[in-house]
Amino acid sequence: MTSIFMNTSLSQCLCLSYMVWVYFSMKAVFGRIECSIRPPCFHTAGKDSCLNLAFFASHNGSDMQAVVDACKSGTLRATPCVVFSNNSGSMALVRAGQEHIPAYHLSSKTHPDPARLDRAMLDILTRHQTDWIILAGYLKKLGPQVINAYRGRILNIHPALLPKYGGYGMYGAAVHAAVLAAGETETGVTIHQVDETFDHGSIIAQCKVPVQPGDTLESLAERVLRREHAFLVETLQRMENGEMGTTANPVSPFPEVKTLLDVLLRGVREVLGDNLVGFYLDGSLTGGDFDSASDIDFIAVTEAEVTPAQFSALQAMHGRVAATDPRWGSELEGSYISRAAVRRWDPALSMHPNLERGKGECLKMVPHEEDWIIHYHVVRERGIPLFGPDPKTLIDPVSPDDLRRAMRPCLEKWWRPMLADPAPLMRTGYQTYAVLTMCRICYTLATGEVASKTNAVRWAKAHLDRHWSPLIDRALEARRNPDPASSREAIAETQEFIRFVIGYRPQAPGAA
Repeated sequence: MTSIFMNTSLSQCLCLSYMVWVYFSMKAVFGRIECSIRPPCFHTAGKDSCLNLAFFASHNGSDMQAVVDACKSGTLRATPCVVFSNNSGSMALVRAGQEHIPAYHLSSKTHPDPARLDRAMLDILTRHQTDWIILAGYLKKLGPQVINAYRGRILNIHPALLPKYGGYGMYGAAVHAAVLAAGETETGVTIHQVDETFDHGSIIAQCKVPVQPGDTLESLAERVLRREHAFLVETLQRMENGEMGTTANPVSPFPEVKTLLDVLLRGVREVLGDNLVGFYLDGSLTGGDFDSASDIDFIAVTEAEVTPAQFSALQAMHGRVAATDPRWGSELEGSYISRAAVRRWDPALSMHPNLERGKGECLKMVPHEEDWIIHYHVVRERGIPLFGPDPKTLIDPVSPDDLRRAMRPCLEKWWRPMLADPAPLMRTGYQTYAVLTMCRICYTLATGEVASKTNAVRWAKAHLDRHWSPLIDRALEARRNPDPASSREAIAETQEFIRFVIGYRPQAPGAA
């Protein structure tokens, strides 16, 4: 490790020494370390290419150190942003101090109430803009708030080939002793996602480690730990490169979109406080086909209706958030819907705060018509939770026939008027949106399901009259250059397609 005193003057060295003394004095007094120096992104590509990693460790923290070293060398495009330990005397906290990584001792001693401990951890994770959590020898369960907020983005490393030798009490020496007692000829390392049960989540990667004749507890533990260090870094590299089912960025291929969502979520939580139940991504972010022409759809679920004061504060907050990113700030589109209203669509509970995409747009109270049944379904089945419980616990199932029925009012109220007044279609961006939306509507009418743009287009070209294929292909191509005015021919063809879809009656069992 490069000395922190390299290329510094004597006075700078003395200043740094004083800071280190203060740092560890604060730990001794408060049982918590929080370094005031946030580390830069270690990777040479710069901050926009980095993911923020949080570590939880109970003792030595050597797995964490292996990842930190990989980040410093540029092997991983990531920044270790915060370290937690339930053990105030852990080496993991010492390592964090040496690396100038903000670190905290949080446990039942600092927070006897488990719910408050859980909330404190989540607040710190949010403050440090955490993308992924790595449990590196952490011997406690995470609380439900942290698990729900980071579901699918929490990894644990276990010193055995799960499902063997896992579960409550199976850690460290206990695992290796069980392997030796069973006469196994091989053991290994497992990296898996974390859920509410010890060593239970989906397995991401495994590697085998031989058990050699004459192995002792100590020799086997040393061999497995050595492999753990390298395998954790290798797995994170593969995730970063998109070589595995789990991706390093589960939200968007554009790092700036993730940054914008972090800023937005912090703002929402500050305004709503305990009135915020959950915050979920909707639309193309959930379907895998988010691109440079997409908007950023979200739904925030509140415990009670947003108050007038909260509405004003949200309105101002959205203005500030939009100004932070000239490219994506005006692409945010979402609604604030109470727990009672999000359960199922009800016309009596349809007036909610809503933000539309577009420069200069602001939060407004608008009616959420029957087409919002589709949004509820998408969020329930594949919405990405950035905060809060599984959306299936908040939203009732939506039947295929309900989805089909929701399409008809959408066609009549929104799209049929464009046959007489095509003004919205005169901009290429909206004209292409109309064509691709018609493909998705046809797909739902025929199948009773909701598809991404990509899948709906593929289906439409295979199942609708080939007469429409050139129009669909041109719409896909034009999405990359949405600003010019639409041609008269494109507007007329799009109106013809809308007319076709309004009259579309697929011959399928139970179809509308």
